[in-house]
Amino acid sequence: MDRGELRISLYRLEYFVSVAKLKSFTKAARECHIAQSAISQQINLLEKELGNELFYRDSHKVELTAAGQVYYEDAKAIMERNALSVEKMKRIARGEKGTLTIGICGYEEERIFIDRIRRFHKAKPDIQLLFLPVNYEGYEEGLTSRRYDLMFSWPYDFVNHAEIGYSKLLESETGILLSREHYLAEKKNITIEELSMQTHILISPLENTRLYDHYLHFFRQADYPEHIIRVQNASVIRMMVEMNQGISVVPRLGLQLNRELVLKETPVPDHKIETGLIYLKENQKPCLKNFLDYINISK
Repeated sequence: MDRGELRISLYRLEYFVSVAKLKSFTKAARECHIAQSAISQQINLLEKELGNELFYRDSHKVELTAAGQVYYEDAKAIMERNALSVEKMKRIARGEKGTLTIGICGYEEERIFIDRIRRFHKAKPDIQLLFLPVNYEGYEEGLTSRRYDLMFSWPYDFVNHAEIGYSKLLESETGILLSREHYLAEKKNITIEELSMQTHILISPLENTRLYDHYLHFFRQADYPEHIIRVQNASVIRMMVEMNQGISVVPRLGLQLNRELVLKETPVPDHKIETGLIYLKENQKPCLKNFLDYINISK
């Protein structure tokens, strides 16, 4: 059955349901916005196609036959499912329904943006949001493979990227995250020279990244740190800092401390860390555009 035949069959089904419901060819023709002769012709063709009479007809009334009654119940269900399917398709096309998978690197981004995400979920409850952990080095592959639709990220390696788009959300002042047991934890003012002598823990696992360069720019007024440990995600940073294996320059906004951690003032107040959303430019999910638009305007 080609597309044209399928369309005719659906129209015939619609006409049949209307006649059966209203028990009148005249009323059904009016409801379907076609001539009575046309609807009668379509019902005749349907009966011929099925090989069964569907209606008893006389000059006073139209009644379903036994076979027609059975077919009517099934036809109603088919038309209802078709209507639901069409509406579902339209809602997906409008970005009102679908699933988004969001990568979380673990640097408090879920706390920073939770209010916006909650408001989006209330506004678009039929868009399912899935949150999965991701390592920074796996960002690009995760997006291009469509394992993730978008990720919270620092922008430095994705600005002006050929395939990955970036949408800035905010900038945060930085602070020095260290263990309460660290000897600098009790010091009121920490100098940049003292910081450069520490072991630093950085989320970028590779040296040839812009994120790595941005981190080193913090030390432009002093020598670079003698020792930098590069890890894959923020959870590892927190764990290592808690164990007093190093310190880290981190965004202050949204940072949650526990009894093992201390956040100290930075000696470089103009060094900010930007946070935003990255996504594959060719990802045409309508609900992705909806999410990006909503998150950005609900600051």
